[in-house]
Amino acid sequence: MMKIIAAPLPELRDEQHLSLMTDVKKLISEEPAVKLILVEEEPQFSDALAAEVVAEKVASGSEITDSMGLLFALRAKYFLGLEHAVEMGLCHFDPTIETVAVSVKKVMDKYGNINKKTNAEKTVSFGNLTDELLNRQNLSKLIQIGAKEFAEKVKEENDEYSAQNDSRTKEVKGRPSGNMHDARDVTDRIYHTIITRVNAAATLNGEANYASFINQLNGAIEALKATISQ
Repeated sequence: MMKIIAAPLPELRDEQHLSLMTDVKKLISEEPAVKLILVEEEPQFSDALAAEVVAEKVASGSEITDSMGLLFALRAKYFLGLEHAVEMGLCHFDPTIETVAVSVKKVMDKYGNINKKTNAEKTVSFGNLTDELLNRQNLSKLIQIGAKEFAEKVKEENDEYSAQNDSRTKEVKGRPSGNMHDARDVTDRIYHTIITRVNAAATLNGEANYASFINQLNGAIEALKATISQ
């Protein structure tokens, strides 16, 4: 007897689970006989899946946060290199280099101790500082004391950090909160109802009208099982 096989739902990663449920929704819409017996379940499943999509987006925000954490660390590392290059210039045996380093140090001192500022203040200060250091008036000075590349790297990491922070803010703003575990739980319950109803219909009414749906869904489930086993 043809029937839908059990899916390893608890073992699926969030993106795998969302992919399977999206496939189920698509298959339901493409199979008139299946759609006909799921008059109540289909809209409920669509709503649950929409909530899962939202929850997945909320969860993916952590990936942006992780990336921002790396950029934060790199920015601090390169800024430390910039400070060391200036300090080396201040200790240089060539008085010309020392004078240049003093000039660069004055520019940096204008922004105070950036490391003690809030995160938002740091981003603004790093941006303003590197813009000033890399302008036409100061660029040649940075080259003389070997600090140009450090300033460029601070600016590069800070610009990317700022861009990702803006992106994360736009994604989260106005978006309802969501918990992926809870969202999956709701989707799973409706999914099991759908599977039970389709299997029962195939038994009572014959397999012909439901064979395509069952075969395609089983194929997707088997593919996921193979991925998990690997």
